Amino acid sequence: MNIRERIEEREDMILSPYAARSSMALRDIDEEPDPLRTAFQRDRDRIIHSKCFRRLKHKTQVYIAPGDHYRTRMTHTLEVGQIGRTVARALRLNEDLVEAIAMGHDVGPVSYKHRTLGTMDRVSCSVCSVLLRNNTYRW
Repeated sequence: MNIRERIEEREDMILSPYAARSSMALRDIDEEPDPLRTAFQRDRDRIIHSKCFRRLKHKTQVYIAPGDHYRTRMTHTLEVGQIGRTVARALRLNEDLVEAIAMGHDVGPVSYKHRTLGTMDRVSCSVCSVLLRNNTYRW
């Protein structure tokens, strides 16, 4: 049993029944499974090593006032990835998938960005309201 298979086996034991499993990842192009990394880890790595991700370091995310420090989209994206992993761990979701989504959220064209963010707001509010209503829930 190689490292990737061990990780996928561990996912089956640890993750929520609602979480996406790396072993079930669908791909448009078939490729040989990596012996070390799961499909979602490969996705994350492809994003991080892409030119479009590296260009985020040259783009300003937020500029509030003169004299304030500049924040780049790359810094923002790395912070989103860290927060995403923490939330995924708390909800027993696939951390590698969430991190890949976070790393890619500011990469590429933004034509659907606002519509996507609206959908995410509705979904996250639903999840938050369920968690808040049932604050006695135990993993």
